[in-house]
Amino acid sequence: MNFDGISTSDLTGGIGAPPDTNGAVGATQYVQTVNTALAVFDKNTGNRVLTPRDISTLFTTMGGKCATTSESDPVVIYDKLANRWLIGIINDNGGQNDICMAVSRTSDATGSYNTYDVSFGASLPDYPKFGAWSDAYYFTANIFGNGTPRACAFNRTAMLNGQPLQMVCFDATTAASTLLPSDLDGTNPPPSGEPNFFVAMGGNGASLQLFKLHADFANPANSTFTGPTTIPVASFSQLCGGGTCVPQGGSTQQLDSLADRLMFRLAYRNFGDHESLVVNHSVTAGSGGGVRWYEIRSPNGTPAVFQQGTFAPDSKFRWMGSVATDHAGDIGAGYSESSSSMNPAVAVTGRTPSDPLGTLEAENVVFNGGGSQTPNLNRWGDYSAITVDPVDDCTFFFTTEYIPANGNFNWHTRIVSFKMNNCGVVANPDFTLSASPNTLSITQGASGSSTITVNPVNGFTGSVSLSASGLPSGVTASFNPASTTGTSTLTLSASSTATTGTSTVTITGVSGSLTHTTSIRLTVNPAGGGGPVQVNLSGAFNINPGIVTDGTTFSGGGLDNDGFSYSSNLLGSTVTFGGTQLTLGPANEADAVANATVTLPSGQFGSLKVLAAGVNGNQASQTFTVHFSDSTSQSFTQSVSDWAHPQSFAGETIVATMAHRDQTTGATQIRTVNLYGYVFTLNSSKTVSSITLPGTRNVVVLAMNLIPAAGGGTQAQANLGGAFNREGIVTDGTTFTTGGLDGGGSAYSANLLGSSVTFNGATFTLGAANSSNDVSTAGQTITLPSGQFSSLRMLATGVNGNQASQTFVVHFSDGTSSTFTQSISDWFTPQSFAGESTAVSMPHRDNSDGTTDNRTFLLYGYSFALNNAKTVSSITLPNNANVEVLAITLVP
Repeated sequence: MNFDGISTSDLTGGIGAPPDTNGAVGATQYVQTVNTALAVFDKNTGNRVLTPRDISTLFTTMGGKCATTSESDPVVIYDKLANRWLIGIINDNGGQNDICMAVSRTSDATGSYNTYDVSFGASLPDYPKFGAWSDAYYFTANIFGNGTPRACAFNRTAMLNGQPLQMVCFDATTAASTLLPSDLDGTNPPPSGEPNFFVAMGGNGASLQLFKLHADFANPANSTFTGPTTIPVASFSQLCGGGTCVPQGGSTQQLDSLADRLMFRLAYRNFGDHESLVVNHSVTAGSGGGVRWYEIRSPNGTPAVFQQGTFAPDSKFRWMGSVATDHAGDIGAGYSESSSSMNPAVAVTGRTPSDPLGTLEAENVVFNGGGSQTPNLNRWGDYSAITVDPVDDCTFFFTTEYIPANGNFNWHTRIVSFKMNNCGVVANPDFTLSASPNTLSITQGASGSSTITVNPVNGFTGSVSLSASGLPSGVTASFNPASTTGTSTLTLSASSTATTGTSTVTITGVSGSLTHTTSIRLTVNPAGGGGPVQVNLSGAFNINPGIVTDGTTFSGGGLDNDGFSYSSNLLGSTVTFGGTQLTLGPANEADAVANATVTLPSGQFGSLKVLAAGVNGNQASQTFTVHFSDSTSQSFTQSVSDWAHPQSFAGETIVATMAHRDQTTGATQIRTVNLYGYVFTLNSSKTVSSITLPGTRNVVVLAMNLIPAAGGGTQAQANLGGAFNREGIVTDGTTFTTGGLDGGGSAYSANLLGSSVTFNGATFTLGAANSSNDVSTAGQTITLPSGQFSSLRMLATGVNGNQASQTFVVHFSDGTSSTFTQSISDWFTPQSFAGESTAVSMPHRDNSDGTTDNRTFLLYGYSFALNNAKTVSSITLPNNANVEVLAITLVP
């Protein structure tokens, strides 16, 4: 479909610019809301079934301000779970500011509506956006007067039934910019009880901010708004600095980019085996502009960017975009496109799951504007909208504005549809593999485990045979079971003479003609003192890509943000510096970090090794700050040479020299470039927590290792067997009557948790499944292995709610003690308390009747810094049955 929508000639009141173009597709109709007008189209023919009219006509029966005038910023969404329409618009008549909302009583947008008027008083709720969820309609607006985004939840059940409105609202005082609420695509709802997600652009040009709103309409005081969780992304510059610079053909007037915020919609989809959010904004790309898009996964667990990209195949300006996903996992994108030699046009593109991550396919300019906007009108769009047909769940419908001929206030809008070729095609059954955790650290003579999961695709039901390759000398692998339709526990065991260092173990699954792999990053540490501990930078990588394989084209700006990157063919996957092997990030994706604070593995170390380089010139007197768990810090001033101009600064070592670097076009530039190594000596009596890198994009870090201080010792696990008093871990399908972990009939899945867990370099062996394997705390005092240790690490969780300010007391042989106060999150509602980390995230828990509860549940890790000059003797646990301790390990 490709047809005209509402235009200026359709408006009955004043004409506004920009038009605030948006629309949504439903069961049989397409509804568009633009400026103050509403129109309904037959989605299959494009014919108008309701001619454009003022949105205020929806509120005639209700009366009042909403029935008198409409103002601006309309939004329409289609509730796929209820097959209803929601339309909202600002009304600021008479200096009093309202949001007028109408919910259709059927799927027919030409029928009757339940109507509501929400007053915001003297504060204008500007740029409102809506999202449909299973429990509420979620809403955001920028509140004039206090400059703060506001997030609200409106009781969906009440609105669907025409009952009085219930709402809860929070001001997002820590949000860096405009918030968007998540809007459900498809008919697979989010997991029961899951909060709605809100995302804003981060303020540092290298991150997004995620918030969560849980609405409790029965007891509104129990509603919560949490965040932000910072999600690192590839660094970016707002197009036009967020303002006006987009050129047009045949006009000197430049257009507004509105690049200071994320673009509508924040599209959510539950694929069953994973949850996904997609969103976009406009960025500078070379001499033009591009659509920066993201796919975020695990939003209710540990949210992270699964893939990201900047679509800018040439020097034109692409902006004012919108993105969504279909049921096949394809991503569709629509946007405006312009340059000094073309009028603003309507364009679309997309990708399939088989395309390389972070890429979109060739664009299709689906409608060329006949003219450009003339002086002095710079406003354009404000937003656009792409939605997915709820019937076939494949067809994307996109709407935005265009200009039919040079002029002012003469905009038209266009509605186009398209779909990816693979959507709707019956696909063959298949599977993927995943490993949890996907990083393991073990010492010589010890072992660690990871749960390997077979994820069915397209109805796959076969059994998968598992094997491991790439094992270091002296390390063996065993699977239990060796063939599975669901999960298997992989145990990696290192002999006393196993080769130390970091390597990648490849797990291969075979079922008939199907073969798939996943990988685990394994670190083997020497016995008797602990070896180097690699810092996991994967969650912080914000430069995409810093390393590429020769011949690869890329659009992320590269290492220097000017289109150049290291060659992985020359650099390799590991670098040895000062006798220590450091593993680099994966080529051709986000694999380097700059201008960020990075979490460090908790522990006491003698030094920190860093692989880094300067770009765009030598970077003199840069500050690296290591933070410790006691809130103190240690700063290091280091000059960093440009990768192409080594200066031999004090403290700097060339660790790799390469004869060429790679360009965005896939070509190589013959020029010698270097990677440098630096060593910072740490206060080994303190426990590290994080490092703040220099505050510039021009110092790029590729890898870091922490080196234990001389001396050291051996980890020792506390024997909790005599204190175990609950059956907190069971194998899937097991029935039990013991009350489980929470005393109410729920327990961790042994299939997911495995028999051991590695957290921050400490290895924990768990109690045997289907027996007493958890300590429900009741003030017990537990004997600890005698010795001098730097930290006590613990796996624990709260149940039946979050457990604030719990007291743990470690006793020493000299009669003294150290007291630690730690808040513990509930296993279902992570709060990210200070000192708390996620050790394992699991997609289900087990019920006492043998079924599973398919939501995300967590096991947390905690680390308490000890006085390593004293000998430990015991630990006294909190007197609280809702604090569950599964394992304790002491670390030298």
